[in-house]
Amino acid sequence: MLKMKRLFRLSIVPLFFVAFSCAADSEIFDARVASVETEYTNIDTNLSIAKLKENGMQLGDQIQFEHQSRVMYATYGAEYTDVKRGGWIATENEDGTLELAISFGGACEEINCKVGDPLLIQLITKE
Repeated sequence: MLKMKRLFRLSIVPLFFVAFSCAADSEIFDARVASVETEYTNIDTNLSIAKLKENGMQLGDQIQFEHQSRVMYATYGAEYTDVKRGGWIATENEDGTLELAISFGGACEEINCKVGDPLLIQLITKE
């Protein structure tokens, strides 16, 4: 039994590094909080969805974003129902830019952001 537990631990470690290295290989986009929607505090960014799509982003893909050293993950979706309640979603705003939101939650309140704050955005590539 002990031998089996060690073998299991050894097999998990390489999987973690593979997942991490996938994210590290993709381009990092510098963005800013362009505005915060009043009612639900969704975060409108200045990053073009077209630029992300040029780099391979498709519906259902994951993005990683960082604000003040805090890292979060969002699913790129068309509707808020594309994620579970309380989950982060990345959508296209009316002006073609990236919007970050929490389904049934307040995104800006969650990460304590304000207009002008820098964001680092990275696509999570698929293998």
